[in-house]
Amino acid sequence: MQSNPVLTLIAPSRALVVKDTLDTIDEKRLEVIKNALTNLGWSVREAENLRSLDHRFAGSDAERVQALEAVLTDGTTDLALALRGGYGASRLLPLLNWDALSDSTVPLAGFSDGTALLLALLAKLGKGGWLAPCANAFDMQCNARDGAFCQAFQSKDFHLTVKATSGAYQNPEAFAAKGLLWGGNLSVLVSLLGTPYFPNVQGGILFLEDVAEPAYRIERALLQLMYAGVLASQSAVILGDFTGSERGAGVGAGHFGLRDVIDHMCRILKVPVLTGFPIGHVPTCVTIPTGVVGDVALRGGTWILHADVTKILPKTAP
Repeated sequence: MQSNPVLTLIAPSRALVVKDTLDTIDEKRLEVIKNALTNLGWSVREAENLRSLDHRFAGSDAERVQALEAVLTDGTTDLALALRGGYGASRLLPLLNWDALSDSTVPLAGFSDGTALLLALLAKLGKGGWLAPCANAFDMQCNARDGAFCQAFQSKDFHLTVKATSGAYQNPEAFAAKGLLWGGNLSVLVSLLGTPYFPNVQGGILFLEDVAEPAYRIERALLQLMYAGVLASQSAVILGDFTGSERGAGVGAGHFGLRDVIDHMCRILKVPVLTGFPIGHVPTCVTIPTGVVGDVALRGGTWILHADVTKILPKTAP
């Protein structure tokens, strides 16, 4: 009897702790997550540091590096999925053995703080991966998210058709572009600008999302990317969900929301800026490839994404 494909949970960032604590692993929630992924057809394993604690992190920097390298190079994992975001992945980048990772065939999936690893793999090794919900999202059932996650790994010919979210704003009736798919969490992405871990992508399609950042900080980060020449060199910038952007800039600052940011960026950028793509810290977050060339279209409020994902497809999938 053939065993199920192996999904290994990695923890390069924060530990999964009981809410409002820093010193207790949430064993109950972890089991719920593992059961949910098992029910999707995966044989779920844990990286060796998954239940470790060091301050807010899932073990020390050295422990997290060792565990991550072991998963990506062991040859038995089909997909490495980040357990959660938070903070901590960027601390690992100068410590990783990039020569050893160059031979890895294990695709990495995640988003949020995991953006640091996805971008670094692309910048240092030219390797793609998957912008996908972290494992901690699977503690609550969502058919749309689960379906997109499972469907993503079914074929080397990736195809996604999904409705634009209710946050879509000022999008054209029709749009199409082709380029390298890349991006992730805006704050994490900007933090790598000017480092060896920031990819030099020309003519790409840049996907961005964030959480708990007020609108003025989102605009500040986008302007930094623009001033550095990153945005102007893309074929398109596609915005996902920015949960929490309604937070104000302070008493007396006046209202300044995400739509104000979008209006301003559309005025000053010649590159198309589109909104309402379902990625981010939302239950319906879809799974999309990164680091590979793809076609993206928007037709009548429906997103269509197609890409050849041969190089980043898990060896086997449910």
